[in-house]
Amino acid sequence: MRTLLLLVTACAVIFAAGQWLPPIWVAALVLLALSIFAHVAGNAIGTRLREIGNRKDNRAFDLQPQASREPRFAPVTRLGQRQRLGWPIVIATFSGIIAGGVGGGLWTLLTARQHVPMAAVGLGVVAFAALGGILAFATFGFMQVLLGAIWQAMRQSSKDSSHSAP
Repeated sequence: MRTLLLLVTACAVIFAAGQWLPPIWVAALVLLALSIFAHVAGNAIGTRLREIGNRKDNRAFDLQPQASREPRFAPVTRLGQRQRLGWPIVIATFSGIIAGGVGGGLWTLLTARQHVPMAAVGLGVVAFAALGGILAFATFGFMQVLLGAIWQAMRQSSKDSSHSAP
């Protein structure tokens, strides 16, 4: 009941702000509130999953007896282990931020049919810089993990073939 009352109060404050603020500002406030909510919820879920995954005694999740846990078809991969992505992801993310910002500013200037205020160019730079950073981080991180898994599989495959050769 308390959560429902807080939600109704937040909606009332946003609707009241619509009386004095332009609609774009109200939409920005709603987006900000939703972003904060999503961040807090994701952080809480991630913390809970990390606590569950770090337990040494996960009997509730063990469906097989101890003796049959050994892999039968493939060796255990490193994908389940936590590893830092290192400096390359930081460099790729900042490169994406810079490329996105430059591209957003140029796109805003080149697609405008009339004089563009500097605030609009600045908004384009900031928005595309954020999108470029997110895209670069996601793409580079995914590719780094994917290539690491392929590299590990190829190394394991070459070890297995060298052991089976007479």
